[in-house]
Amino acid sequence: MKWFSVFGVVLSFVALFCGFLFAQEEEFTILSISPPPDSLVPSVLTEIRVTFSQDAVPQEEVGVLRDFSLLPLSITPPLSGQFVWEDAKTLVLKIKGALREATRYTFRFRDDFRNVRGKLLAGRHDFTLYTEPLKVLDVKQVDYVSDGSVVLECSFSLPVLPQKLRGFLTLRDQEGNEIPYSLPLGPASTRLYITTAPLRNPILTIEIAPGLTSERGPLGLETAYRKVLTATYAFEILGYYVYFESPKQCVITFNTSTPVDPEKLSPFIRVEPESPFTVRRSYSGFAIAGPFLPRERKVITVQKGAQAENGAKLLSDFTQAVIIPDLYPSISFPVTGLYMTSALGVRIPIDLVNVPKVRLSLWRLYD
Repeated sequence: MKWFSVFGVVLSFVALFCGFLFAQEEEFTILSISPPPDSLVPSVLTEIRVTFSQDAVPQEEVGVLRDFSLLPLSITPPLSGQFVWEDAKTLVLKIKGALREATRYTFRFRDDFRNVRGKLLAGRHDFTLYTEPLKVLDVKQVDYVSDGSVVLECSFSLPVLPQKLRGFLTLRDQEGNEIPYSLPLGPASTRLYITTAPLRNPILTIEIAPGLTSERGPLGLETAYRKVLTATYAFEILGYYVYFESPKQCVITFNTSTPVDPEKLSPFIRVEPESPFTVRRSYSGFAIAGPFLPRERKVITVQKGAQAENGAKLLSDFTQAVIIPDLYPSISFPVTGLYMTSALGVRIPIDLVNVPKVRLSLWRLYD
């Protein structure tokens, strides 16, 4: 009798264990999602794949392309595209267009979503994917004023409104006191410029609080940004660009940290190989103009000691090798006028630059 009791207990345990395994085997769940849930994805995302533990649709629905409006799940914010069941267990979403920047997308299957045997989806019903939030790329000094103020450039990964930045930006001196600043109103931009009040100490700390958002999407700065800068009051050359003013006149423009006087700067400039040039004022610094040839290599040197208008000096030689670009295609008339003479035939002189052929139309001709 005792042997039968033990045997009965064992049978009961085996039955319970098999029932548990059977219940587990019968559960209808999501096995995998690609890209993985809660992950950062690029703005251009071609597809999302969801694989289930059991057949979710009958075979006649496999391979049929349908619109997102017929999806067994909701997408917030909405996306457009098409979906297809690659097989009875694998759902593939093909997204049309780019995702919004700095945005979190939530995908949620309907509560009544069932497999082919009518079993409800168990476990997790939703998942999220998100595009990159706003980031601060850098804060640097780009200019200074004779009264001791400095101009800072804040660079962001996405456009930010100046008035929005004001609520998150704090400048502090070395003792931790706040430094007043001006931030002109304007359109959203990836680069915003701040002018500080005159500094009593050159060391300042820039703090941007988390939560700042861009105009592209709701995901903002995730962590606080902090950078310590030492303001400099030296004359610096920050960059350059090249363009042709005419086929015979090339202009190399240099950006500077503070305005310069071309007449005073000219004696400090060398161009190699030697070539005639003139120095002129430009919007963001100074420009060197001369008969430089396309694809020619020029080395521009501005010697140490050159002065800006506010008296700041270049602390070391600045040397920049420049490759002159090709001329842009252009058409121009070297002679203008209202009348055409019949002497020597009717001829119209035209200057062509990198243009092989021209069609000329005359709108009106007076005898």
